[in-house]
Amino acid sequence: MEDCKIHVVTKWYMLRLTDRAIVDGRLGFKIMAGFTITLGFATKEELKVWAKMKLPKTQELIEKVAEMESATMGTNFEFTDYGNINIPPG
Repeated sequence: MEDCKIHVVTKWYMLRLTDRAIVDGRLGFKIMAGFTITLGFATKEELKVWAKMKLPKTQELIEKVAEMESATMGTNFEFTDYGNINIPPG
């Protein structure tokens, strides 16, 4: 493995409001603007070891999550003041 080199390629994509993307969960991505609704399927046991997605605490997302949650479908996130956005307050 000493000869193994890591090659990272960055690609930017601008998606329209109606666009959809299917991504491999092992890949990294960052949302620069707007929001995403992300679906994943797992057992309750598996979810215990998954990290919670951090979401910015906005009224729009609070309402969307309320629409999505049901007796048969749950969520795995936590609201934060700034979510995954690396912008300092102010």
